[in-house]
Amino acid sequence: MTETEIPGTILLIDVNNEFISQTAHNDILLEPTPTSSPRDPLNWPIKKKYYQLFLSCTMALMIGYSESVMGAPWTIISEERHISMVNMNGGSVALRIGRKFVYVFCLAAAAPISYWSGSFHGITQWYLNNLLLGCTNSIYEALIQLTVFYMFFAHEYGTMLALAIIAQILGNFLGSLLGGIIAEKLGWPYGPYIFCAFSGGLAIIFLFTFDDTMYHRLSTRRPRGEDLSTRQADKYDGHQDLPSAGEKEPNFGPIATTISEDYGEMYDTKRTYLQVLSPIHYIKEDHTSFWTYLRRPFTLFLFPNIVLAGLMFAFAQSSLIVYFNTMAEILESPPYNFSTITTGLVNIATLVGAILGLVTGHSSDLLVLRLARQNKGYREPEQRLWAVIVSLIYTCVGYMMYGWGAQTGAPWIVIAIGLCFLVSQQAATATIATAYTMECFDKVSGEIVVVLACLSSVINFAISFTTQNLIDAMNYGVAFTIYGCLVVGSLLMAPLLMIYSKS
Repeated sequence: MTETEIPGTILLIDVNNEFISQTAHNDILLEPTPTSSPRDPLNWPIKKKYYQLFLSCTMALMIGYSESVMGAPWTIISEERHISMVNMNGGSVALRIGRKFVYVFCLAAAAPISYWSGSFHGITQWYLNNLLLGCTNSIYEALIQLTVFYMFFAHEYGTMLALAIIAQILGNFLGSLLGGIIAEKLGWPYGPYIFCAFSGGLAIIFLFTFDDTMYHRLSTRRPRGEDLSTRQADKYDGHQDLPSAGEKEPNFGPIATTISEDYGEMYDTKRTYLQVLSPIHYIKEDHTSFWTYLRRPFTLFLFPNIVLAGLMFAFAQSSLIVYFNTMAEILESPPYNFSTITTGLVNIATLVGAILGLVTGHSSDLLVLRLARQNKGYREPEQRLWAVIVSLIYTCVGYMMYGWGAQTGAPWIVIAIGLCFLVSQQAATATIATAYTMECFDKVSGEIVVVLACLSSVINFAISFTTQNLIDAMNYGVAFTIYGCLVVGSLLMAPLLMIYSKS
């Protein structure tokens, strides 16, 4: 395998104006190259793409709400349902499967389960309810990423993935804010009851308006050659790749996918509304067995770059666990003695952090474009990892201010600022790690997000069980220093990936 055939290396910038007809936004090449089929999600009108993304982000927001709505009244629930704070920090294990059927099924299933969340009794029901709700809720980590990956181009991944992650953080913010208000005015069970209603309604909207993004791409390689506009018209019919004139090296550059037009013509008509309405979509030409799809993610655990990036993703998500499990306990105790409503209002800091994370995700796209121009137009997935430097700063500031601010009884604004940076590092790092892995092996993007989600579930399952015990054994400052060091350690995987990932 030559250097230019390494997966993930693509020609993203048309520095020599060789592919004028395939560029967008000046010299940026459209990767993957869209087919001529109107069923190709890359060809959908931008309004439709944004509507699909809006629905997916709304699901992420609702899930974020359901995860946080009982955070502000955490101590009240503990007292009413006779569950210790340690017992309440259990995690969930989820199975990730995909597309429209899964969207609809999981949202519909989450409705009755979330209703149960408002009426459970005892530790056994708490764990069982969390397990079932986790199985329905956590698919957004994999499914929304796939939705983004199939609808948008390579130079848009960072921004769009950041939007999906920000939607979940916004849901956490609304859940924490409204959870306190609902607990005081109506009673905490109404928090999950509201999610029950909205989850069922969103399932109906998905069923009637969501167009499945499933589309099979048959790829070849983009040739390295002259401007297509200068080729001999009688030798080019729009259905084949042309050789580069006068080149001694092979005509094929890096694996930058371009789509077989003949294959695209098999789906040369738009889906009818009845076809869109169908909750189940499959590809007849895909003969991969279900067992193969189940087995592939385990094979990917043998790839160090995927596992290391998965650790970055997992520890980034842990910030949600540690602050969610401690915020009410910190702010509703001396010296703060906040009410549940005031505790919820402190979560405005997460909204600011989400905006910082979005800006960082978008900046990673701009960084990749700049580095690709300096690299003769070629994009390497490792170029995105330079943005981890910003995440490193967010992590150090966030964990130190939040943990030691709580331990020393610092003004509440210190804890709020720490919370802001905790959330910004979560959004930024998760975006960077996800985009990096999917750019490395775009042909198995579905399996990759399963690996990321599994690593996140396992690590955060352990963290959620140890948070309260670690704080009790030490203190907030030391505990959050330890968790911060774990996150920093995962971020330091980035230099290793940049140096050794292709060896």
